[in-house]
Amino acid sequence: MSLIYQLKGILSINEIKATLKGINEKTVEEAFDLEQFYSAYLGIVDQNVDRFKEDVSERVKEVSQVIGEDTKDSKLIHNTLLIASLSHISTLYKNAAEKLVREMEED
Repeated sequence: MSLIYQLKGILSINEIKATLKGINEKTVEEAFDLEQFYSAYLGIVDQNVDRFKEDVSERVKEVSQVIGEDTKDSKLIHNTLLIASLSHISTLYKNAAEKLVREMEED
């Protein structure tokens, strides 16, 4: 459920179906170790959380460097640029995920 919940935040129902189709088929047809697959997913999730924390910290530093000296509006400008940066990165990752789904559908 956790995996599907995460996919649901980015992908459409049809894209989720296409993404999980191969795993579902392997589970039904073969002795596919779904538990091992899910454990691998959870390990990747943990790594992603660590990378995310580091990345956000870097983004905060980068935005601070871009805006330079403190002004009366620096917090507003900083937060707005940080939100824009994080949103942009999110869109890039979403586009990459959607591209992978399309490639899976073609195969």
